[in-house]
Amino acid sequence: MPVTVETLYERFEDREATRRGLSLLDVRPIIARVLGVSPGTLTNLKRKRLKRSEYLKDAITSAFIRSLEAEVARITHEIELLRQGGSRADSDEIMEAERLLARAKELIRQ
Repeated sequence: MPVTVETLYERFEDREATRRGLSLLDVRPIIARVLGVSPGTLTNLKRKRLKRSEYLKDAITSAFIRSLEAEVARITHEIELLRQGGSRADSDEIMEAERLLARAKELIRQ
């Protein structure tokens, strides 16, 4: 079953709010700026009030993937720093970072 634009946006908005430590209302203008639309357009998208929302799908998908790729790069860097600092491969920090990396890569594949 294909993912709707509204569902994709909600996942992206939730993830960005969590990552940035902001509320959904506070993160919406940031996402709107990235997508090149007004925050009201995103509010209407979320409430399923847009007549045509498919035009946003490519922009949302691209922004979501860029965000996940940045997260993968950050986690990979963190793992490398832990390894360079002498952390053991089975340490809790490395195991957690590798778990997060696997999850981010899984999200990109979806």
